[in-house]
Amino acid sequence: MRYRICVWGLGRIYNRLVNTLRYFESIEAFTIEALTASEVPDCKYLDGWRILDKRNLRQVSFDYVVVMNQAAFAEVVNNVMAYAHVERDCIIPFRVLEIPNLNFEAYIRLKNSRLSIISNNCWGGIVYRTLGLECLSPLKNLAVWDEDYIKLLKRLEYYMEREPRFDTMNVDIHSKKEYPVLLLDDVRIQCNHDTEPEAAISNWLRRRDKINWKNLLVEMYTEDVQIEKQFLELKQYSKKICFATHASREKDVFTLNFSLKQNEFWEVVNNHAAYGKNAVTYNLIELLMQDAEQEAVRRTANR
Repeated sequence: MRYRICVWGLGRIYNRLVNTLRYFESIEAFTIEALTASEVPDCKYLDGWRILDKRNLRQVSFDYVVVMNQAAFAEVVNNVMAYAHVERDCIIPFRVLEIPNLNFEAYIRLKNSRLSIISNNCWGGIVYRTLGLECLSPLKNLAVWDEDYIKLLKRLEYYMEREPRFDTMNVDIHSKKEYPVLLLDDVRIQCNHDTEPEAAISNWLRRRDKINWKNLLVEMYTEDVQIEKQFLELKQYSKKICFATHASREKDVFTLNFSLKQNEFWEVVNNHAAYGKNAVTYNLIELLMQDAEQEAVRRTANR
């Protein structure tokens, strides 16, 4: 299917990605129906594409709006929804077009699948941000220690039904800042991106209600082989990802290597999710879809 795109934003990011837009048109991933911005130049066309005032966006039909703005992204999104009369799910951040080897059709299928990522660290939240997807999981911007995480996954629905309670304050070993720890029955949730228990509980409850139980993917990273084994034994999950530091023939285990100045494994894991340093091991969209042979998901450094 060839999607119809409206591009919002005609500044520095647009100029940087104009050739990328042309490429995706050339391979018939999408067609650009119009360009617009908060303020548009006094001309009818730019780079061969039609320019429309934002107030006239309903003159054209399109499937998605690509936002070429970073600093004021949230404000632009509100404007797009108001002027284009589209839902939030129809808005795509520009950074998606910068994903290596992007298959736009696969991305749209993933976007429409409403995937809930259950993750034991920040990986899930970073993935949602990288791909511009709505976060449909309470496990964002927090951490769950290995033993607690396995316990949580064994009875996920049970623990998701438990009301979170404030347990104690802990200290982040990196930032040295205090953060709240919540209890779900006997499982501790390390809310290391929050500072107040009330905010941590509110964030958890708001995100918990969005879980799509029909499309779950569970992920964890660990350097403990025994924990990895317990994770792989969780047969109730059809889509699993375990990031490890050692080589493995298990189809659900992905080996990630350290690069210079990466001292802790979580750095390696999170950098891959953001397509940062040394992120050459897997194709993120195909990894999340898991609708192809796993070997097709794995990338090589020779790209």
